[in-house]
Amino acid sequence: MVIKQRCLRSIYLIEGLIEDIEKAESHAKGV
Repeated sequence: MVIKQRCLRSIYLIEGLIEDIEKAESHAKGV
């Protein structure tokens, strides 16, 4: 159970990082 929560949490963090990177890239293209 604990391992599953850690996996889900790491996936959540990675997805958040990917979203931030995509936003930064779109901002760079806009400017």
